Formats: sequence, C-alpha cells, structure tokens
Amino acid sequence: MSQVQLGDVGTEILVTVKEDGLPADISTATVKKFLLQKKNRTTLVVDASFVTSGSDGQLHYFTSGSEVDIKGTCTLQVYLELPDGKWHTSKSEFTVEENLVATA
Repeated sequence: MSQVQLGDVGTEILVTVKEDGLPADISTATVKKFLLQKKNRTTLVVDASFVTSGSDGQLHYFTSGSEVDIKGTCTLQVYLELPDGKWHTSKSEFTVEENLVATA
C-alpha cells in the first residue's frame, strides 16, 4: 500500500484479496467495499473498484482527504458480495502520517 499522509487526496489504497495465501478470483463480485476505521474508531465505508478484471484479487480506492484526516493507525477490511456468498477479509493496518508545518 502507498504511504498515506494526513489529508492526502488521490492516494491509492490497493489491496489484494487472498485465499489460502494466493490471489482470489473475485471477478464476479457485485459489491466491493473498503471499511476504513480511523484512530478515533470512526468507520467509513467506501466503494472499491477492480484494478483490472478482479481475477487477480486486486481492489483499489483513491482517497478524497476526508478519510485520512486523523493521524495514526487506520484499520482496513474488505467486504465482498459474490453470487455464492458474502464475505469480510481479515483486517490490515496502515498509518496516516503527519505533515510538516511551515513556520516561516
């Protein structure tokens, strides 16, 4: 995943959904969501998109700034709906880093 800075707009959050350690074919998913929990425990749900066809398990989302407005650890989980079921992936974490502030 890309490094995420506080307030970033357009930073790609990229996840590869895996099953038994290998990329899962999620190309038939009709619902693809990222659940993002900020350090203050606020959870946002955003639509994720296939990077290619979904057969490689890859999903991504580009930040708008409002979801990375608190520095600290952010927890991410993917939610998928496919013809044969509905699933959540295991959780992963990334850090929203603070920016330098000009004092001149």
